[in-house]
Order: sequence, then structure tokens, then C-alpha cells
Amino acid sequence: MIKKITLLLIVVFVSLQIHAQRSEEIRKIGRTKYYVHHVQKGHTLYAISKVYSVSVEDIIAANPGVESGISIDQEVLIPVKSVNKKEAKSNPPEIENGQLIHTVSKGETLYGIAKKYKVSVEELVSNNSQIGDGLNVGMKLFINQQTIPDLKSQLIVPALPDDYILHEVKEKETLYGISKMYNVGIEEIININPDLSEGLKPSMLLNIPKTKLEAGDLEENTHIATLSNPLSKSSYSIGLFLPFMLNDVDTVLLHSELNKVEPELSPYSMVSVEFYNGFMMAVDSLKKQGLNIELFVYDMAKDTMAINAMLNDQKLASLDMFIGPFHYSSFKPLASFAKHNNIKIISPLNQPNKLMLYNECLLECEPSTHTQVRAVADYLYHTSDSLSNVLMLSNFDYKNKPLCDDFESHARRIGLSYSSVSVEFAEREFDLIVPENLMTKMDSNKVNRIFVISSDDGYISRLFDRMNAIDTSIYKLEVYGLSNWISIDQINTRYKVKYHLTLPLVHFIDYTDENIKFFIKKYRSLHKTVPIKFGFLGFDVAYYHLNELLQNGTNFEQYFPFGKISEGLQSRYQYNQFQQGSGYENNALYFVRYDDYELKLIDKYPFEIMLPTEEVLIEEIKTDSIPEKTPFEID
Repeated sequence: MIKKITLLLIVVFVSLQIHAQRSEEIRKIGRTKYYVHHVQKGHTLYAISKVYSVSVEDIIAANPGVESGISIDQEVLIPVKSVNKKEAKSNPPEIENGQLIHTVSKGETLYGIAKKYKVSVEELVSNNSQIGDGLNVGMKLFINQQTIPDLKSQLIVPALPDDYILHEVKEKETLYGISKMYNVGIEEIININPDLSEGLKPSMLLNIPKTKLEAGDLEENTHIATLSNPLSKSSYSIGLFLPFMLNDVDTVLLHSELNKVEPELSPYSMVSVEFYNGFMMAVDSLKKQGLNIELFVYDMAKDTMAINAMLNDQKLASLDMFIGPFHYSSFKPLASFAKHNNIKIISPLNQPNKLMLYNECLLECEPSTHTQVRAVADYLYHTSDSLSNVLMLSNFDYKNKPLCDDFESHARRIGLSYSSVSVEFAEREFDLIVPENLMTKMDSNKVNRIFVISSDDGYISRLFDRMNAIDTSIYKLEVYGLSNWISIDQINTRYKVKYHLTLPLVHFIDYTDENIKFFIKKYRSLHKTVPIKFGFLGFDVAYYHLNELLQNGTNFEQYFPFGKISEGLQSRYQYNQFQQGSGYENNALYFVRYDDYELKLIDKYPFEIMLPTEEVLIEEIKTDSIPEKTPFEID
């Protein structure tokens, strides 16, 4: 009899505990009745659903927004009509000290309890050491929600105070990066997350104190969570590789002195000196901001024997960054050396994209032609409307076909509506009739935005001559080209203005800008001449990349995924990784347009450039080639 009474008291006690967890407060909204559950520390959506014997989906439907997290003291409405009466009578669990607890009732078995919560018997035993003495009525069993299969992480996020955020750790995230993401100290995160004593692990849930970061800032900073500690140094060693051609310079100066004539230095020497002058002006500016560097300057051109000898220099492997060289034949072996020794190597001028493949140390400063094509497609997409008629025109020869394919693939991906136009000219065809293929695709009721994919001077010149016969009082025209068009002299300026020629430029100098004026003035005072292209380039390349070292250490590339466009004197920088495990390409361009006989900057990007798929990049590498001209032959 005593045993029966004791058992009865236990059952009554357990029943009272359960009902204490389940709110009896009922609120009627319209015709629907709800239990009002008051959230306490540690409560989860899944645990609440189990206590009330309702589905999580029913709770979310009645409380929009709770799927993103619940807070302490929050009221959660539980639809009374949604309660599963059978489950409610079969001993639902309770929440005790923030944990989901099952109290054993008469007739229950380990197997049945494990099945109820979709966990294994072994796990149930390992989480509850008291089971070793046998399963007894009234025994409280801890149910580990984290191990229940097919349960979304949002459903087991414990309730936090309003001044806390819950962060789920993702692959590759670091404690340093998470602290930077939320602007909270590492020690503070460790103090309120004791589980970190076992180390940071993917899927771990961390309590993070809220800061003054806005929601938009937080979304923008998600990449920061993967950051590692900056590899900063008190001083950096930099190698600068330029084709000074010093041996030739000695010969030229001797000839000049002997023959009493002005020295005629090679274009390589002139360009190198100008680049170096601009480079050193940037170094001087950064030294005032705290940069400390040791600069090693190498005379490096195309001499294979000299290159191999240089690569045997033990000092080379101890440098922190290489800048240059310009020529492909010398850049390629140095890029391989840089990869082997984990040294950043910066290419100031365009090199074949295939060099970036599997070399995470390589940074390509100049956007490739493929990148320009995709940027024009993005620009047309973001600036077109129902009154736009986009046409992609080319002769589709072996050089242009890969670029046309890239445009078409990217246009489909971003949803740009366009028509393709093939225009070819016979070798001795010089009439001025508008190409029929073009006329049939034009629309007199829309703005015809024609992107010409070609870099052939003769083809472009002949196309403009033929297009001159189009009656612009009937057809509105805009023509888009590539960056190298800026140096094509055969295009009549009148055509450029007439067709509102728009180009994606790799470099652009606005001589009305006060910073440009100041730079020219200072350059002239130091070197008794004015800078042309390479003085500006030397300054920009040095200032951007050495400033990255100063601000973010030798592993500064980890900041690229969330970096803004950085403005230089004539260059913009915004690097994106070419593909996983490979180098980085600068994707930032200037969009300029001929207007009233002036080349004017379209000031801001009205869009975010969409990066290409890996399949497109593979095709790009297949068709990539070594430039036919050296950079010094291009104006």
C-alpha cells in the first residue's frame, strides 16, 4: 500500500511539473484561442512545440518572425486548436533551466523514449548517467536537441536577452573574424561562451553582445567572420622589377657624349624611370603615415639568362612583395617563384589570365578584355528599360568569338535582353552603305544601344564610316566599345560625339581634378617634367598595394570579398578572386562617354558587377593568349 501511495504522489508531482511549464493563460484573438507562453532563458522553438504538443510550423504561423529567433520575456501564442490531443496525453516534456527534460512515466522504455525524440538509445544513455542504475518512474532525462536529426538550427536557438545576438559558426570562420564582424572583443566572446574552451567548431552557436552595428552593416560584414589575424610587420621588404635597360643606357650616354647629340633612350627606359618616379612619390606619402619599407630595385627585361640568375638570389625569397616585371617572358617565371615562396606578386600591366590559375599570390592590376565585356553587359542591363534595344555586333572572327560567347553567356545569366548582329566586310569593300544585318535589327521607336566587340582598328573605322549613313533623326543610337578604343585615331571625333560613344576604361585621368593638379605640380617640381601615363600608374600601384600592407598585413587579400572600390589617380581597384585557389583580378573600371566633344566620366557605378561562373572562366583561360603588343607600344 505504501508503495502504491508513493507511486501516486510521484505521478501527481510529475503532472504538476508539466502543467507548470504549460501556460494556462488563454487569449482570444478574433475567433481563435491561444495559449500565451512567456519565453524564459534557454527556451527554444522546438522545446516549446514539444511542451504544448503542437508543430513548429503552427507556432511560426501564429507568430511571424519567431523563426529568426525568440527573446527572453517574449510572448509566444500557441493555437489551442492545433494541440495534438493524443501527444498531449502521452507525457509531453518540460523545459527546466533552459533544457528539454523528459520525466519518465509508468510503462515507458528507453527505446520508446528514444524513438519519441528521434535520438538513439546509446545517446540517451550517454547524456544521462543515472540510467546506469535502471530506468525509474519520475527520473528526469536530458534530451540533447543539438543531436536530433533533420532539425533546423533555427528551431533550437535558445532565447536570449534583447541585447544579445546568436551567431552560428560557419566553415572557415575564425574567432578573430567573428569579433571584428560584431565589433566585440575576443575575450568578451570567450567569457560568455564557455563551450569555446574546446575550440571553435562549425555549427557552434555563440552568444554575441549587440553593438551599435545596423542590420545592413552586419549583412555587409558577413565575410569578416572568416578573417585571420593580420600578418603585420614593423617593416616590409619590397622588390620592384622594371626594364630600365641600364646596359643600353650606358651605351646611349657614351654615344651622346662622343657625338655631342641628345641621348635617345629606349621607350623601356623612359617608361621605367617615369613609373619609378611615381612609385617613389607614393612611398614618400605612405612613410608619413607610418609605412616602413626596404626597397630592392631590379633591372629586369626579357633576358632569360639574367632572369634565371636573379631567381637564384637567396635574398629574393625573403621579400614580402614583388611589383612587376612588365614583360610576360620575365613575369611568368617570377610569378612561379612567388607562388613557391608564398610572396605576393603584383602585375601592373595586363598579363594572360592563365597565369592566375592556381596561384593565389598573383594580383592582376588591369581588368582583362573579358572582364570589360562582362562589365558592359552589366552596365547595359542596369541602365536599360523598355525603350532600349540592345544589340551585340561583331564579325565573330577567331579573336572576337570567345568575347562574344562570354557576352552572350553573361547576358543570359543576368537576364539582359539583346539581339546579336554579325557584320563582316570584304577585303576591298569600301562603299558607305549601312550594313543590312544592322538595319534589320534596329528599332526607330527605341534607343539602339550597340555594343561592338572588336579591337581591330580597321574594322571599327570602316564600321563607323558605314554607320554614318544612318539617319539619326529616325534612329537614336548609342555605341559601346572596349578600353583600347581610346587609342584608335581612325575614329572621327564627330562620330564619337554623334553616337555617344561609351567605353569601359582601365585608366582615366581627369585633369580638372584637384588631386591630379597637385600630383602634376609636385611631379614637375621634383623631376622637371610632367608625368604621362606611367608616372600616374607607378603612384597608383604603389599607393594601393603598399597601403594594404600597412593597414592589413601581408594577408590583406582576405579583405577583398567585402572591399569597396578604391580610387587612385588614374586607376580604380576592387579585386575578386579569379576562381577558388587562384589569383586575383582587379575588376574596377571607369565608364566614360563622349559628350559635347569631351570625354566625360559617368561618375558612379550604378550597379554591382556580377562575377562570372567557373565554367565561363575555364573557357576564358582556354582562349587567353599572350598580348601581341608590348605595353609600351600601346598609347
